Amino acid sequence: MKPEKLPVKTLVFKAYLTNSQKETVDSWMSRLKWVWNQGLELLIELDTFASYHKGDKAYYPCCPIPWETHWEKDKKDNWQPVRPFSQIADRKGIFSCPLPQYGKTPRLKNYSCFSLNSFFVHKNHKDKPWFTEIPTKFIRGVLKSLSKAWDEYKKGKKKKPKFKGKYDKITSLINEDAKETRLSDRHIFIGNLGKIKTDNTLNERWIDNAKISVLKICKKPSGYYLQLTGEIPYNLPDANDRAVGLDVGLKYIFATSDGETIDPPKFLRKSEKRLKRLGRSLSRSQKGSNREAKKKTKLARQHEKVADQRRLFNHALSTKIVSDYGAIAVEDLKIANLMRRPKKKEKADGSGFEHNRAAQKSGLNKSFADNGLGQLLGFMETKSQVTGGEFVRVNPAYTSQECSQCKTIVKKSLSTRTHVCTSCGYTEDRDVNAAINILNRGVNLFKKSYPSSIGKVTDEEIALSVDEPSNYPITSIMGNLELLPSKDLSDLQPRKPKRKRRSRFKPRECGTETFIQLSLVL
Repeated sequence: MKPEKLPVKTLVFKAYLTNSQKETVDSWMSRLKWVWNQGLELLIELDTFASYHKGDKAYYPCCPIPWETHWEKDKKDNWQPVRPFSQIADRKGIFSCPLPQYGKTPRLKNYSCFSLNSFFVHKNHKDKPWFTEIPTKFIRGVLKSLSKAWDEYKKGKKKKPKFKGKYDKITSLINEDAKETRLSDRHIFIGNLGKIKTDNTLNERWIDNAKISVLKICKKPSGYYLQLTGEIPYNLPDANDRAVGLDVGLKYIFATSDGETIDPPKFLRKSEKRLKRLGRSLSRSQKGSNREAKKKTKLARQHEKVADQRRLFNHALSTKIVSDYGAIAVEDLKIANLMRRPKKKEKADGSGFEHNRAAQKSGLNKSFADNGLGQLLGFMETKSQVTGGEFVRVNPAYTSQECSQCKTIVKKSLSTRTHVCTSCGYTEDRDVNAAINILNRGVNLFKKSYPSSIGKVTDEEIALSVDEPSNYPITSIMGNLELLPSKDLSDLQPRKPKRKRRSRFKPRECGTETFIQLSLVL
């Protein structure tokens, strides 16, 4: 059954800003770089220095304020410095710490955003009129993003946040408290910006009574977009009693335990020729010219198109899988580790380094990035939770080597694409065999039992377990974009084929007419 509380969903709409609104948004994004850099500098200072509280006898994170030394007598009645300390006062004005830590429990220990908000108040920066023009809600949105990145870094999950350089950009304005935002037809009202026009799908896709919890204004190469987050119902059926195991990879995006496979669309590989041509054209343009700026925009829009195609495909494919199966088991893969560079191998005599096949690995990494496996699995996990299904990750060790029938380990190289068991003679595709092993391991992690959880699913089991089978065959997922309710593609007409461009170096073909040679008579 679906949960009673509506799930949180994010919808994207095209925004048509006026010229004055574009200038305002761009100026806010450029000025918020100072907020990020200043906040990161304060967090580093708080993490580097600490002050000792005499009453609590504990160290508190704080900015470098004047230190005092605690002296004690030794056995010979000589005064010796024991430890540095600094009394943290309960009233303002004694020390010059920009982030006050007045409580017994440091605020920075759990969530660093609150301490930063007290520093970046408009009244504390009256000497910066360009800063006081930015709305407070957008300032807090940047600080919250910074604090989340810092907390992930302190937990060891991500790398340390970096300072924004001259050519780095902030491409989104975030409002975490947008419940009072008003909508009217295809317009949205945002303070200090006024009325913003959006596309025609705002009324169709957004529920009238739904409150906006998070509002983002994103700037992309193709224009400005609005991201609205709120409690919006998904157009997905309830979870059924079918279970499946998925083995993700490069030859197939994934292979199911039922024997079905999905070929990768390879959006990046198909656009690689155009990307290289645009890159060469950009390198030939003069630095700092208007032509260079236009070519940069063309190249960025092509990359954006590839990302949008991949996201659209992953949304459609994840919706299809979640609609057909109530329980999904996948490998617990660290995709970032799979895309890691090969380590250098130093020669035994110390004369240099051995060949580590970095060029071959770079092509493999590009294919991993082109498939977007992490995004696809994330979509499946989120939609499974919405429908009330189960999504589990199993140990990936020996899923490709182990026989799914007799559990015999059959070692094989990556080039061997067929599993042939030396013990029982079972023959199956390598990825399908791995998917069956993943499902067998996922059965122990599922909270309930499923009638079709082992091996291939028969027609009788499908008839018993699925009330409304999907009408979309899994092998033709690219032709079924109706799975996405946000767009109606039924009225679209196919584009006319473009005229083939003539190569610069290929001579134009001529007829068989007789040419008269002209000579200059002196």
